[in-house]
Amino acid sequence: MKGTRPARKHVERLDVDGEAVDIKLGMFLDNTRRRADKLTPERRDELVQLGMRW
Repeated sequence: MKGTRPARKHVERLDVDGEAVDIKLGMFLDNTRRRADKLTPERRDELVQLGMRW
């Protein structure tokens, strides 16, 4: 799946109730991969279902 390997500095801007909110998606994904061994099996399965590539 393309798009699950953004640069660490990648930021997604979302509209939340008419207000722009920046989400540090790249940092979240990088940190999640680094800490994968600490995730519960259920959480890992949820992320895999979303297209997470480890």
